[in-house]
Amino acid sequence: MSVLLLPVGLCREIESILAQFWWSKSIGRGWRLSEFPNSLIARMLKARYFPNSDFLAASSGLLPSFTWQSLLWGRDLLRLGLRWLIGDGRLVNIYEAEAILSIPLMGDTLDRRIWNFAKNGRYSVKSGYWVALEYKRLEELSDGSVASPLSHSLKSWKHLWKLKVPQKILHLLWRLVQSIHHSKEVLFRSRITQEDVCCHCLVLRQTTIHSLVGCVVCMQSLFAFTVWVLWNERNRVLFGSQPTLPGILVQHAKDYDDDFKQSSVVNRSLSSPVRDVKWKSPTDSGFKLNVDGGDCMETGAKGVGAIVRDSQGNLVRALAMRVPSQISVLATELYALKIRISFALDASLVPLEIESNSLLAVSMVNSEEECLATEGGLLEGV
Repeated sequence: MSVLLLPVGLCREIESILAQFWWSKSIGRGWRLSEFPNSLIARMLKARYFPNSDFLAASSGLLPSFTWQSLLWGRDLLRLGLRWLIGDGRLVNIYEAEAILSIPLMGDTLDRRIWNFAKNGRYSVKSGYWVALEYKRLEELSDGSVASPLSHSLKSWKHLWKLKVPQKILHLLWRLVQSIHHSKEVLFRSRITQEDVCCHCLVLRQTTIHSLVGCVVCMQSLFAFTVWVLWNERNRVLFGSQPTLPGILVQHAKDYDDDFKQSSVVNRSLSSPVRDVKWKSPTDSGFKLNVDGGDCMETGAKGVGAIVRDSQGNLVRALAMRVPSQISVLATELYALKIRISFALDASLVPLEIESNSLLAVSMVNSEEECLATEGGLLEGV
């Protein structure tokens, strides 16, 4: 086998091409056709391929060009991640739309499609690449029949990383979900072992599913901690140790769980004191508006509050009110900003400095680019 040393200049050129592919705004032609239907190229393609429909519903047509076929492949990827941002409801059948209660009221804005897998609602090559890989993986796991795979996958990942278990167990679960662990079936296919029979039951092939839920030993076990115990037991038996009785494995998992919970208890007397955050006066000797949104864990109610103080810290005005409990945390913070700015300006409290503890909300307000996120309509008038 020959080994070649590539010139440094060529390596840098390859890195530059990769960086342009990931971050260049010129990428994502299918998204641009959907986002800017009145552009010159969009109108030319519409006249040629879909005069009576839109890009998302277009067919390949007669004798399609290579460019158009490539755009259709990208269109299929877009369909996986596009969703409606409901405004006035004229373009969407609101009786069939999901999660209406969780969408903030947008006023008189038009309905439009946004990219569901980006916080700002805009398609990017990086997020599109991830969606394509994730869909392909789920399609392979389900033998080609995938029903709403991406939203289900996102929820599954969130639940996985919220598990209160040691990091090494989370890492093992991640490897199992990604199908990158070394089961006996994988080792057998790679010609590393001579057989793929389960080392516990000695009957069936030791696939991932069989190791965790199909084997007699696994069926008697719990999840998370038990996965770790089973995997270690599998490695022990594989390298010559005697199998452990199922009941003992279950007890090992329970003991491990109890030990971890006891070690995770925080000793309040030893914890470092929380530093108080002090209020700072406005820099221009005017007024300062502090806003925040919050929710009640017991009742689920959400509300926003604001307080205006002068440069000496004296209270000028204060206000608190409830907001719809179904909206997201970010929408609550944006509600707080929008309502409280109007509240301060109506009282002619200028110059006004605004402070919020939500970095994402502040970034959305300061951004010059139009926000296509679900909460983007709340930025109007801010």
